[in-house]
Amino acid sequence: GRKMLWWGGLAAIALTCALIVLPWFLNPAYLKTLALQQMQRTFGSHVSVGDTSFALFPYPHFLVSDIVVKEQPDSHAVFRAHSMSLELGIGQLLVKKIVVREFLVDQPEIELRRDSSGEWRFLSHAEDSPIASLAKFLVMEKMVVTGGKIIVIDESPRDIVRGFVLEEVACLSETSHTGSSLFSTFELSGKLRQAHRSAPFHIQGTIEAGLSAGIPSISSRPVLFDQVTFSGQVRAEQVEVNQIGEYLPNGQSLSEFPGTLNVESQVHWVQKSQGSQLYLSHIDLSS
Repeated sequence: GRKMLWWGGLAAIALTCALIVLPWFLNPAYLKTLALQQMQRTFGSHVSVGDTSFALFPYPHFLVSDIVVKEQPDSHAVFRAHSMSLELGIGQLLVKKIVVREFLVDQPEIELRRDSSGEWRFLSHAEDSPIASLAKFLVMEKMVVTGGKIIVIDESPRDIVRGFVLEEVACLSETSHTGSSLFSTFELSGKLRQAHRSAPFHIQGTIEAGLSAGIPSISSRPVLFDQVTFSGQVRAEQVEVNQIGEYLPNGQSLSEFPGTLNVESQVHWVQKSQGSQLYLSHIDLSS
């Protein structure tokens, strides 16, 4: 009897929550506007989305399809995704507030660019620093990316524009908060497109960040990190040596080298608002 009473009370609470929340989302036009506003907080103002839907079970979430992001209305897309699922906090929904807890992206295509001044740009607003763009995604409890594609373009001062493409990209980031500090386990894998064959790569490690203010949400802008530090391991197989030479000082001598290398290294990367530092150790090269 007590067990039945407990289950009955739980069902009553769930039904009450549904009755409060569901009418808010029954209007398709309002639902699309709400989802679009969330996308704009995350990616910037020039965003378009396709179909949107909302579900309470198995957990409250938005499902958004055909996302396109541009830096300017008449420019080309710098981000595309087949679909996104945004898991929401039920407590915040009851007071009509959107807080994204988990961010699942399927088949995204992302453009990462370094301009002629040497500054990296990724979905950044004019007043945001690169570290603020990164922070938007670190503050979520979980981020999952599947089937992604990353296009890297380097326009920094030199005779030609260079770049590379990463395909079949998968990413998993899980974050916890302690006071004004943030800690994430991070894993990224995929394949580097090359002239003859793709080179599989894998990056795994931890990200630590100190915040100058309290823990924000993904909709907070800007997010202020004093420093972001990544420590972990990088591994790549069958990397064509002539492609590496393009990114090394005086690496022209490697441009005609026909072989491939397997590369493994420990990595320590520190990003601050005024610049970054990269340290490599325990480097292992094999052919």
